[in-house]
Amino acid sequence: MNMNIASSMRSKLVRMILVLVVAGSSLGLQAGVPKTAAADKPIFKDISKHWAKSTIESMAGTGILNGYSDGTFRPDDPIQVDEFIKILIMSLTEKTKYEKLPVFWKEKVWNRFDPLDQRAYSEKFGYWNFQPAAKGYWAQTYIDVANEIFLVFAEKFYNYKANVKREEAARIIFHTLNSIEFTEEESYSRRATWGYKDIPKLDDNGKKYAGETMTKGIMSGYDTKYFGVGKLVTRAEALTIIQRLNDSTKRKPVKIDLTNVPHVIAPIYFNMYKRVEILATNKMKLAYDKFVEIGSKNSKELSSLNSTAIRMFKDKEAKEYYLSRKNSFEIFKYEASLSVFPSNNSYAASIYIKDNDSWRRQEKSFEDFFVYLLGETQGKLILSEMETAAKKMQEKSIESNYSKDLGVYLLTVGSKTGNTINNVSFILSEKTKGA
Repeated sequence: MNMNIASSMRSKLVRMILVLVVAGSSLGLQAGVPKTAAADKPIFKDISKHWAKSTIESMAGTGILNGYSDGTFRPDDPIQVDEFIKILIMSLTEKTKYEKLPVFWKEKVWNRFDPLDQRAYSEKFGYWNFQPAAKGYWAQTYIDVANEIFLVFAEKFYNYKANVKREEAARIIFHTLNSIEFTEEESYSRRATWGYKDIPKLDDNGKKYAGETMTKGIMSGYDTKYFGVGKLVTRAEALTIIQRLNDSTKRKPVKIDLTNVPHVIAPIYFNMYKRVEILATNKMKLAYDKFVEIGSKNSKELSSLNSTAIRMFKDKEAKEYYLSRKNSFEIFKYEASLSVFPSNNSYAASIYIKDNDSWRRQEKSFEDFFVYLLGETQGKLILSEMETAAKKMQEKSIESNYSKDLGVYLLTVGSKTGNTINNVSFILSEKTKGA
């Protein structure tokens, strides 16, 4: 066969495939991206020198965002809200498995959903194959799912066909991280935005969203020290954002200087992740380390660190059950906790009464806690007050709620009774901020 004719036929065939792929939508919503005959050439003819070439080829190859019938990708064109939501949802799934929802979602995503939500999502979306709607608005189910799992909030978007601004993408990614991974402690993540000239244009929530995406390395500012507030997200940028969301090795986090800043790196979400916690003072950092030591020593293998709290359990079974959970519904499976609260410079000792021996099991930890903060004499007096409050709760379900001045600290006592919770908390708030 004449080589020119063969080449022409191959070119026509590729164009025909592309037309079929994108029929009805600029996104090519149904299928993957066809490759050209030469494997070493770009999939699209307009990305060979583009900064996001490798990302486009990698992500478009999965089929979540395709090119146009003319063989172009148009990487610098803006992306619409509905398109962004569609590729976000698809990126969180094992999209080659058109089965029921629990199998369809990526395992790490599914495990971060609460069990009650898992059941609800299975019932509501269990038989949807994650394909665009054949009738009506093609993106409606993607949007419904995104709202259902709190990746977007309907009231925030009045037009899903509008182009996405960078601060809007940051908001979506923030809520996605909160649903499927974790969000940073705000006083830490906001530091990532320091020095960026257009960040002051954002409200407090906008600064939080931008800070989160920059800290995680999913979005970044420009070399000019602008985040790009008001700037539209391009198709190439959208794929880069989604790639970094799903692949932590691709992320480029902003470096945050914590020199001379009291902080700890603590496990969260049942030891699934670790994050930086900024503490109020150096004194609080020392107290945090002490509380971890107290809980670990007195409860031995029956303690678990979570964020800025050390939690103690009744027995191994209770601890194992708690740690096996992938959600926050069973937070009261632990029996006691010692905590620091950086936001209001306070310390707390709490007991969740399980049986007649709860106080006995946890008394030593509480004694060490109060003596460390208040000294031997005052510490044991407050310990005695907590024991009295716990016994009132245990024996007669009498709540104790009061405050008293202890000099350096203001003591706030709170208790709560209920069908599943019988709790007493003693909170010591430092009245003057120390070093």
